[in-house]
Amino acid sequence: MIRVLVLSAGDPAGINFCKSLRLEPDAFRILGADTDPYRLHLAVADERHLLPSAAEPGYLDALVRLVRRLAPDLVYAADTNRELEIVSEHRDALDAPVFLPRVEAVRVYEDKWECTRRCVAAGITVPETILLRGPADLEQAFARFGSVWLRATHGSGGRGSLPTTDPVLARAWIERHRGWGSFTAAERLTSRMATWIGLWRNGELVVAQGRRRLHWEYAHLSPSGVSGITAAQATTSDPQIETIARATIAAAGFAPHGIVSVDLTYDDASIPNPTEIQASRFYTSIQFLARAGLNLPAMYVRLGVGLDVDGYPTGSSPLADDLVWLKTVDAEPILTDMASIDRNAALWSAA
Repeated sequence: MIRVLVLSAGDPAGINFCKSLRLEPDAFRILGADTDPYRLHLAVADERHLLPSAAEPGYLDALVRLVRRLAPDLVYAADTNRELEIVSEHRDALDAPVFLPRVEAVRVYEDKWECTRRCVAAGITVPETILLRGPADLEQAFARFGSVWLRATHGSGGRGSLPTTDPVLARAWIERHRGWGSFTAAERLTSRMATWIGLWRNGELVVAQGRRRLHWEYAHLSPSGVSGITAAQATTSDPQIETIARATIAAAGFAPHGIVSVDLTYDDASIPNPTEIQASRFYTSIQFLARAGLNLPAMYVRLGVGLDVDGYPTGSSPLADDLVWLKTVDAEPILTDMASIDRNAALWSAA
């Protein structure tokens, strides 16, 4: 049985990672850790451990002590926060296996502006973007785009994002977030989005899967309409998505290792534009693919401890197209397909 220490185990991304491992009974022992005593109760784990906040100076020492005591076969940081950076940077101090890219790669992947710059240099179509170092850059963005998309250069879940045509609101938004130098303004694209998740080993792709995002949950509660919670998504094997995603990862300049994925948004010419690289952790809805037959968390753990993945699907988008995952808070997710959704919609409309 493989012992996995999952950090941020009570976060939605951690919960879905652990639920995916649970699909293979008796294969994994899940050691759940979190920095939030409330959230830790939600962890899907065999045992639970409370850590201090990752923002506190004593976090690393506490994590090292926990790792030494538990002796896990693999340490996995499930959420996009300071923990991932600490684990990546201090992996030697942990003295436990991790399945991560080099720390230099993680820093580039996590920097949306730097990824955009490298894509431009590689000739990849991306939304035209300006780093907002000060008010003059914001004025330039409005003069060039008219309508702008503001967002923070670091973070997930649509952190700091705001679409607007109002320069006064835009400046107030940036200053409210103390964002000069750490926000960008980009041209607006369409609402069509896709993701491509890849599992890599020393620069070689083991397996990947494309998905179309159909809509966000609670979009009406977010100023940008991006909540970070995908309410409906569907599998896709569109080769254009994979070609652009792989080119984006190559443009970052590192041999991908572990989880390295790409988010894309379509422009008016129906070209998927990469908007960020998601590295080193799975999406919150990774249970979707596991339930559909592609258990990436189980494969990730096995590869991370040096085992093979014989018997698992490999290659490019092995799942059938148009499988659909529906989810919201306080409801069990549903795995279905587009044909069933269309058929039921017609049936219920006629009732």
